[in-house]
Amino acid sequence: MISIKVLRRVSFIFLVTGIFLIPIFLFEFLFGAFFKSYILLADSYHALIDSLISFLFYFTLLKINTKSKRFPWGLYNLESLVVLTASIFVAYLSVNLVVDMFKAPTISDIPIWYSIILFVSSAYSFMIYVIERRYRYISVVRNDMNHSLLDSATEIISGIGLIVQSSLFTNLITIGIVLFTFSDIINQLKDTILSILGASYDSPLKFKLLNELRAKNISVVNLYLRKLGSFYAVYAYIALPKDITLGKAYRIKKKAKRIISKYDNIVLVDIKLIPLAEKKKKKILNQVNTFYSR
Repeated sequence: MISIKVLRRVSFIFLVTGIFLIPIFLFEFLFGAFFKSYILLADSYHALIDSLISFLFYFTLLKINTKSKRFPWGLYNLESLVVLTASIFVAYLSVNLVVDMFKAPTISDIPIWYSIILFVSSAYSFMIYVIERRYRYISVVRNDMNHSLLDSATEIISGIGLIVQSSLFTNLITIGIVLFTFSDIINQLKDTILSILGASYDSPLKFKLLNELRAKNISVVNLYLRKLGSFYAVYAYIALPKDITLGKAYRIKKKAKRIISKYDNIVLVDIKLIPLAEKKKKKILNQVNTFYSR
């Protein structure tokens, strides 16, 4: 698992990002509405969802190890619920923006120097990308790195669009930003729905865990990977001989938990031990191996 020290550093990066994006959102939204600049309005909605997600990552990483009597597995799905609500809200705003743009096409009379807002935002996104490279071994950070790089490029193009003041170019950039925002929303919603429903998640991480456990002679008959917000819970079922001693069974369980827990984004590990006759154990393992080798 990720050390608490690293979690605090990474969470601080997300906190600073969330705070920085608030004035960017306000400037873009207010000036976009005043000057009827669809580019600024579209980018302001994108900044809004980026800010909300940054704050979510901050609180999630900060409270990752916090559990209570009522919530012994933590509040990871609270992140999913907020992402779901925010995504629907931003999707609604974005659709309305595109509809308004085609209903009343207009060339904005916004002063060219307002493009500096987008260029500053682009420079900041690129700076975040550079800072996050240090923690790219954490999947949450790695995903945000790619997002920050795309943000930086999009905002440069948007800034150029404000300078050019072409109706066609403005419409194309606005639609591009909205599509980029929707791709974010779709990715977030997919993970959010899987998390809320508690679905088993067949990612490369699952097969990596299975292979490593079996390489250590641990008889895994099944393994479930579940999304918890930005993180994972692992439920592993391990077959043991019926005549195994309690001490040896405990050592196998501890070994399996240690192997699984070393992966950064896994926050919950549940190991179930199943005593089986040797013949039945081999039969089940053969069936499992055949299934996962397809």
